[in-house]
Amino acid sequence: MQFSGLAKAASSVISFLRRPVTSVWMTGQADQFVFSVFHRPTAKVLQQARAMVQFGDPSRWFALANESMRDSQIRADVKKAAGLVSTARISIQEPKQYRGWGVIKGPDTDAAAQVRSWVEDQLAAPSVKLRSVLYKWARAVLLHGMGGIEVISSVDPTRPAGDEERLESLTPIPGQRFGWDWNRGGQMVLRYKVTQPIVEAPTVESLGSSVMLVELDADIPDPSLRGITAALLPLWILRDSAVRWWARLAEKFTIPILWATVPREDGAAGEESRRNLQKGMQRLGPDGAGVFLEGTKLNVLDTSSTKAGAESPAQKLFESTGREISKLIHGHGQTSEVQSDTGSQSSAGVGDVNVLRTAEAFMQEFAGALREQWARHAVARRFGPEWADKFTPEFEMSIYERQDLQALSQAFLNLRSVAPVTKADFYKITGLSVPEKNEPCIDAGPPPGAAPVPGAPVQKQPPPAGADLPREVFQ
Repeated sequence: MQFSGLAKAASSVISFLRRPVTSVWMTGQADQFVFSVFHRPTAKVLQQARAMVQFGDPSRWFALANESMRDSQIRADVKKAAGLVSTARISIQEPKQYRGWGVIKGPDTDAAAQVRSWVEDQLAAPSVKLRSVLYKWARAVLLHGMGGIEVISSVDPTRPAGDEERLESLTPIPGQRFGWDWNRGGQMVLRYKVTQPIVEAPTVESLGSSVMLVELDADIPDPSLRGITAALLPLWILRDSAVRWWARLAEKFTIPILWATVPREDGAAGEESRRNLQKGMQRLGPDGAGVFLEGTKLNVLDTSSTKAGAESPAQKLFESTGREISKLIHGHGQTSEVQSDTGSQSSAGVGDVNVLRTAEAFMQEFAGALREQWARHAVARRFGPEWADKFTPEFEMSIYERQDLQALSQAFLNLRSVAPVTKADFYKITGLSVPEKNEPCIDAGPPPGAAPVPGAPVQKQPPPAGADLPREVFQ
């Protein structure tokens, strides 16, 4: 009996230490998403997960960050920041010295255009799904301070010689598969599965161009302090605790108490009347009705607060942690909603601007990684190292901000009298797409009521019906 109890206790300890995981295989080679399901988050769990990072294993640390996405506000704020990046427009252009007005056309400009067209064709493959990759990558970088993408290419022997390699897909790599091997100078490694020992995993550097990696806070020695995870998790634990405290408080103390006084009656009849009245009050719901004896006084005692307008401490903690989470993710509070009486519409507008700036910083990092860690290597394999050094295209990412086109058009009309405006700037600011060759377009013309442009042909308008106008108008 004692042995059975010890075995049961040992089994419980082992099951607690064993990290429960669910593996979902992706299309990428040896790539799997791993989600660790923890019990209720506590400061002790957070401390243990951070201690594992000190030994180079961030799997539980990143899993806790993923678990925090259960919170509605954290999920909304992270989706807002990462979603902006996924909606960015990606422009692929030749290097600056081979494009623009005044550049003399020649073999170099033709070669740069050829390389740009080839890179565009690679990224335009339906299997690449660049928008989805951008969203998952931005979310990982925001939470963990780093994000990896696996580059998967295939060889098509039916294509012309030298152009057999094709970009198959870009697959986000789960942060839990990364690690740091302090025996190899703190180099970052990539495990094929989370259970693989750090010492057996290959370094990211040895994988070459098959892995794209962006580290925003690589200069911070402690990996657990990179990204917002270290600051987000304590706030999440406080917020989660406040919700549970608030729920228990509402369950016990916010339900009104019915209190009745009945006239004194002697004997068994009076006791029976009291019991019947008590049963009736217990069965009353929020919209209930009942019949009481004459002289019965029914009072409702509200125990939700001690004074009118008072707030629960759990409610204050819940709202304050929500504001701090918004500041942490976006750089400004009140971005998801105006909470309590501390927010305003103007503060929410400022928060939206900060969200845009954060997204722009992420886009610059991704554009640089896409050029240096993938495009340069792909161009070198296809056209040679010299062409890669000279003609690797540049990537520009921008977010389309919806604006008043009428106000923009008036601004352009006023600007034309002061300085010339390039077509590239016009399309970039207005958000209009550049028409393709032979693509049907709406004919451009002056807006109604606008002054005629000097040198432009004057178009005669037909006269209104029944108008008495000079004869030359009809000629």
